Parts: sequence; structure tokens; C-alpha cells
Amino acid sequence: MIPDLIFSLIIAYLAGRAVGKRVPAQELKFGFVVALIALAIYIPLFVLADAIQTYPPWYNILSLLVVILAIPYGAKSTSKS
Repeated sequence: MIPDLIFSLIIAYLAGRAVGKRVPAQELKFGFVVALIALAIYIPLFVLADAIQTYPPWYNILSLLVVILAIPYGAKSTSKS
């Protein structure tokens, strides 16, 4: 489970960087928009797969936090200021 979280973190961060490069001066705003879109896709899949009962609670919480925090952080990392 730890490697999955690490790879998810890397992919989400890189997705945020890709967003940040395309929207100068509005990186954080669009980073959160992409994070919300990702959550809109992730949460229904999470519920349909019955992941709440399949995986431990710490893994479920960290999986959601990776999506919520890593994408905007990656987008903000491209900021010039």
C-alpha cells in the first residue's frame, strides 16, 4: 500500500505541475479545480469498489489527501513568485 501512495503522490504532483505550467499567475486556483475534478472521479470509484471496508482507514485518508493536496502543491511549485 505504501508504494501505491508514493506513486499516487508523484503522479498527482506531476499533474499539478502540468496544470501550473499552462496557467501562469493562477496556478493554485486551477490546481484546486483539477483536484476537485479528480475527486469527482475518484470518490465514486472508491465507493463502488467498497474500498471503505476493504482497506484500512489510514490508507483511505491518505489516498484522499494525496489527491487534495499534491495537485495544488505541484501547480504552485511552478509559480515564479
